[in-house]
Amino acid sequence: MIALRKFNTKTFSYILALGLSLGACRRGENPPATATKIEIPVTKIRIGVLPNERSKNLELFRTELAKKVGLDVEILIPEAYEGLVQEFKDAKTDFAFFPPLTSIQAERDAAAKILLKKVYGNSEFYYSAV
Repeated sequence: MIALRKFNTKTFSYILALGLSLGACRRGENPPATATKIEIPVTKIRIGVLPNERSKNLELFRTELAKKVGLDVEILIPEAYEGLVQEFKDAKTDFAFFPPLTSIQAERDAAAKILLKKVYGNSEFYYSAV
């Protein structure tokens, strides 16, 4: 799972390609010891983005990423933040950009694994005050 609000297309492409080469990142479940491993060729990846990203032109990101990884890329934008978690839980997305609170919900409810998270300075924690 990717927990970034903004992304650099080139950097993300390489990281995503690395993630795909390391194996399945969708579920954290281990198959039973007696299970037979079946290889299913991946031809498309589906990336969920936040509803507030709807106004951005994601076509350039989609086409550049598709070139870099050699797969079709589909961008999915739900109507609400909770919809992004549900799409991930229902296996309608393979990767998603989650904000902090939603990433916790995705880990808890959809067995999401965080692949990337933003680092502020030298800390992975962000503090704010109102």
